[in-house]
Amino acid sequence: MISQINFGLGTSKFIGLIAFLLLISPNLSNGKVGYSINVDVNGTNWDWSQSTNVLSFQSDSMVSGKGNCSKYSSIVNFAGNGFKDNIFAKQGTITNKNKVSIKSIDRWIHIEELVDDNSSHYAVEINESMPTIVTNKDELYYKGQGFYSNGIYSSGDKKLSLDYNADSITKLINFGGYYSNSIINVDITPGRVQVADLANSSMAFALSSMSDKYSSIRYSSDDIEMDQAYRGFYRIESELISRSMFNLNLLEDSELPCCRLQLNESLNHSNNMEGTKA
Repeated sequence: MISQINFGLGTSKFIGLIAFLLLISPNLSNGKVGYSINVDVNGTNWDWSQSTNVLSFQSDSMVSGKGNCSKYSSIVNFAGNGFKDNIFAKQGTITNKNKVSIKSIDRWIHIEELVDDNSSHYAVEINESMPTIVTNKDELYYKGQGFYSNGIYSSGDKKLSLDYNADSITKLINFGGYYSNSIINVDITPGRVQVADLANSSMAFALSSMSDKYSSIRYSSDDIEMDQAYRGFYRIESELISRSMFNLNLLEDSELPCCRLQLNESLNHSNNMEGTKA
């Protein structure tokens, strides 16, 4: 038997095989907005792209049953925000509740390029605003003969990975990825690429879980790496908020936002873990 989410609200209960699929990508819709730049300056290459989908989407679902279970969820390419979640469970009892929300609009994309006559110098300023938010709340209970899961949650350069291997597990995940706008300045000459990328974006992640074999949390960005792994019966409470922000002053006599930038990057993380006997 197969339970497949569509837009809207769904509730399913099955005995036997449970397969759960959620796949959303801007590449599949006519509402996609964005751009892609590929540059070759006498053998020095640089590329850049950004895209989102102008849409509003919400899904609430619940699946429960006994038997084998597999689930694949993928929401990608929404201005760098999204998540992927794969689970496979052998014979056992499982309940999974899930809420997904996406909201995205396009405001502007301004691209100013400068190329000299002999193609030995390329410069570009990209000023874009595509406010996008992706949220996911996932609650799961399983007990049986073996459970495996891998989740990846991302917002821009920020990425968090979550892995489990268990016979008994409960977990509650709350994720939110948000992107507002950015300014990218690039200057390229043969053998040299200079990039300044200033973005207003943030990611929030909260986890509450208890499992009996293996669990791991990994976080990475351009500036920070964090890796935690636990073997045994553990209760984990973890919260992470990561922000990249800049302030943009508008010139009164200019059509384009410019030029005084103040960058502020911050990471707040708290983690409580408790090992207990099975």
